[in-house]
Amino acid sequence: MKRLYAVRWLTAVGVVGVLITGCGDLSGDASVSKPESASPSGFPSTGTDDPVLSAASDAVDRVVHPRYDDWYTSIVLDHQNRAMTIYRKTGSDMDKAVRSQVPEVKVAFKDAAMSEKDMLALTRKVLADTDYWRRQGVVITGGGPLSDGSGIEVMTQTGAHTEAMRLSEHYDSRIVVERGGATAAPGGRFTPSS
Repeated sequence: MKRLYAVRWLTAVGVVGVLITGCGDLSGDASVSKPESASPSGFPSTGTDDPVLSAASDAVDRVVHPRYDDWYTSIVLDHQNRAMTIYRKTGSDMDKAVRSQVPEVKVAFKDAAMSEKDMLALTRKVLADTDYWRRQGVVITGGGPLSDGSGIEVMTQTGAHTEAMRLSEHYDSRIVVERGGATAAPGGRFTPSS
């Protein structure tokens, strides 16, 4: 069974536990997280998972990894409507390859600025620089990719907008900042909240 995709990122990033899957401002500006403008994210649904959609998600995972790692961003499942949204960078034949493997579910593709691979690399870079940022007055407590592929989210002690601006400028990428610390993420499928 495929794990909550935030958990998969934990291993790759080396963070004890992070569940930050996109609560940022979608305007493209560096910002403090705003749940009312969040990208598709949420905690695993307490409802019943659709076994057909779950199997389709596993099939997509087999198609995209490792062949499309430079394009694939994330997948969001909607069990109620037997549908999935796949975020990816343009420029590959991934859409066609995925559609051919999962004809039994509705699939929507959305453009992303960064692949999962790109976001993980940026997250690792930011987390590797925590000592530098601490000396600059920014206490980084965690981080991870945004599910819509627009950048990454970094948790800090204060969650200040100025921290987002400084980090975004320093790394020349969209970085959303949220106040908080890393928390353990539950296993299971990722399903957006209703």
